[in-house]
Amino acid sequence: MDDVIAIALSGGKKSEATARIQRNTLVAWTNELSEWTPTEVFRAHIDQIAQAIPRNTFFGQGGLTFLRDAWIASRVARALSSDMVRLVSAERPDFEIQIDGKIEQFEATEADMKGRRRGDEPDDLELRPPRRELAQAL
Repeated sequence: MDDVIAIALSGGKKSEATARIQRNTLVAWTNELSEWTPTEVFRAHIDQIAQAIPRNTFFGQGGLTFLRDAWIASRVARALSSDMVRLVSAERPDFEIQIDGKIEQFEATEADMKGRRRGDEPDDLELRPPRRELAQAL
């Protein structure tokens, strides 16, 4: 996997709010992340990709579910001390991990509060008190 991530954004001088990752870049990432990869290498690669993408693109552009699945896969694989991890291109499962030669399959699922949309949070890193609904849910 490449050491440097270069993102080809379509649309020329579009603002970050409307930046889109080109299809050929998405296809290349899908192919890379679908290969069996040592867990730490996979995690470093997906972190590098995710950090290079504007947040509103990562959560707002269609066709990036596989990147969010890869991020989840990298965390699950590390938490379970797996040897290898990969995305699966079939509809199910989303990813597989390998521990001591045994392959385990996983489905990544998102769950959230009613009415909340992915990526609605502000882009700044300033800490804020939780929204009232969230505070009540905790």
